[in-house]
Amino acid sequence: MLRRDYGLGALEALVTFFEHAQPHGSEHARGDSLMLTLILDQSTKQAEMQKRFLHTTLVHEGGSQKYVQGLTRSIIGPEQHSLQDIVSYLFAHGFTESEVLQAWYEMLEMRFRNNFLTPNIFEFMNGVMINGSDLKVFKEIQPVCQLMIVREFKNVLVDGCFDSGPVPKRSTEEFMKMLHTLLFCTIHDWQRGELATIVKGHLIHCLARGAVGTAQHILIRFGYYMGLFSGNLTDSEVTLMKFMPAAMVTAENVLKQYGVACALAEHLGKAKEADRLREKARTAQQRVALNYMFYHAGEK
Repeated sequence: MLRRDYGLGALEALVTFFEHAQPHGSEHARGDSLMLTLILDQSTKQAEMQKRFLHTTLVHEGGSQKYVQGLTRSIIGPEQHSLQDIVSYLFAHGFTESEVLQAWYEMLEMRFRNNFLTPNIFEFMNGVMINGSDLKVFKEIQPVCQLMIVREFKNVLVDGCFDSGPVPKRSTEEFMKMLHTLLFCTIHDWQRGELATIVKGHLIHCLARGAVGTAQHILIRFGYYMGLFSGNLTDSEVTLMKFMPAAMVTAENVLKQYGVACALAEHLGKAKEADRLREKARTAQQRVALNYMFYHAGEK
């Protein structure tokens, strides 16, 4: 294992010695010059090797460690340290800003691939500053933020992770604040382009599950970012109505939720469709109803 605090100081001392020596004769001078060149070359190689070691350690340990202190021990030592201390340590060992950002991105991306929950990834980036700027706003980190955002909208809208309560180790409001922070830091054009398209599809699926309350809550909380509605509460209802015809088709043909499809048809004033779907719901023994509730932290 490469030692962190030994080697470069000794080489620097040797360089200083040769710089202040008083050689006698040209052959001696040429020998000193060659020795200095070799020492400096070795010093450079060792510094680069140490940087590679630190990069690899940050990526692989940070990509697999559950807790921040596990990473700080791997990088700095057994004492109590923070992620910000790691940033300072990397800069002190010759990392440039772009090299720190690249290493941090690779670490976060590995955490995502290793299926850590978003809060466990967010913990390894939240509050970290790079030369006075929040890590999350750098374009190099954007792809990981986007992956987490897309995954969490699917978790809420399609998979219904808050339908009956908060998922383990996460409250609804804490999750909403985290998602809000991630959205605030991502690129505006991406929010209103690719993300808006994805979320529209998820909202339709959410309505097709009958979870109208969840769809409306997410739309009100985050729809403005994506240009899905103006921010006026009544506009959210109009927007949901626009999604309901597609949701009705999805409920019937994809999810086989005939009771939900019937309830959506009734909501849209499509009496004939509602009558047809009511028969299918009765045969499948499904309730004709929509769920207008959304679980909030603290509710039982």
